[in-house]
Amino acid sequence: MESSDFSFMDFDLSEVASNGCFPVLNIALENLDLYSFDVNFPDKKRYCLLHYAAEKGNVETTTKLLKLKAFPNVLNAEGRTPLHLACQHKHLVVVKLLLQNKALINARDYRGETPISLAVRNQDLAIIKLLISEGADIASRNNIKATLLHVSAEVGDRGLVEFFISEGFDVNFQTVCGDTPLTLAIKNGNTEVVDTLINSYNCDYNITDHKHCNLIHIAIKHKHVDTCKQLMRLKNIDINAVINSDGACPLHLAAEINCPEIIKLLIENQAEINRKDYDGYTPLHIAATYKNNSKAVETLVKLNASINLITINGDLPLHRAAASGNEKGVMLLYRKEFLTWRNRRGYTPIALAEENGRISVVYLLRNLEGDDNSSHNGFKKRVTFTGIPVPKRERKSILDD
Repeated sequence: MESSDFSFMDFDLSEVASNGCFPVLNIALENLDLYSFDVNFPDKKRYCLLHYAAEKGNVETTTKLLKLKAFPNVLNAEGRTPLHLACQHKHLVVVKLLLQNKALINARDYRGETPISLAVRNQDLAIIKLLISEGADIASRNNIKATLLHVSAEVGDRGLVEFFISEGFDVNFQTVCGDTPLTLAIKNGNTEVVDTLINSYNCDYNITDHKHCNLIHIAIKHKHVDTCKQLMRLKNIDINAVINSDGACPLHLAAEINCPEIIKLLIENQAEINRKDYDGYTPLHIAATYKNNSKAVETLVKLNASINLITINGDLPLHRAAASGNEKGVMLLYRKEFLTWRNRRGYTPIALAEENGRISVVYLLRNLEGDDNSSHNGFKKRVTFTGIPVPKRERKSILDD
């Protein structure tokens, strides 16, 4: 194309903006009088040019667009204004420009988030202070009723948590999902914030979420060992509290997620090592139910968990290990007398392994049986270990409840 034929009409200005080519866009904006172009026209993402300028933090382009009567409160596909985007991406100068041009400071996007909630989520103290000084509503809640204290606890900003507590925020206020600021801090492993909240006035340690999980359950689910240690020091925390309709307790959950450190911590703090759920599963049964949970099996066995308790189906932990293909668990749980033990369906551990296609476990058990019956004068059969997918448990995972 000859230079004399050049026209900005050959460019998609929204695409230019989305690619961050603001020098080109600025030239085009200076020549808008040469052809017809609506600066408030949205693209496929429902972004207008001002959205892109605010999101990228381009002060020059933002200034030009505002002078060209770009709408400061135009919404994108998520219901966000340019001010939302500037706060989200931490562009202080652009935030100031938009506020000076009548941007709505408490505009809510389709999730109910306001500009200040996005600033809190991104931990930009300068923008937060500016918004508060300009009249931002710090008492606003989003569509799930999360407050700014919830948001600051979730992202782990101790200073903001302390500020909102000092402003009188309710530390026990629950979202529609049952989350308090403390449960969100625990889920995200924010130990400093957890410490601040549990030491705040009137904090309820025994609150549960909509899944009936207490603080210990939540910390275990997310494998936050340090947070578990914090919670163990609290008074009136029920370490054997039932989690769900299966009757599982925290130790069952720790066994399911295969976390030896949490298992040890719970038992050191008086968790019942042989506690049965409503199906008769002990934590050892749970650990054995998963092929890759040999560490949990080993830890529980070393801590003297009973290996001969049965479920309501008549399963020993060895039955569960054989069914799941947990080969190391099988070796740890094996006793000669268990090989002939039949569950209520009539299955021995070997039969259950065969039923579930755990061929390597079948070979292993037969090899162990043969070793017990031999005089140890010959060579044992070599056992080949193969990776076989874990079968679904006969009931749902604790984590799914």
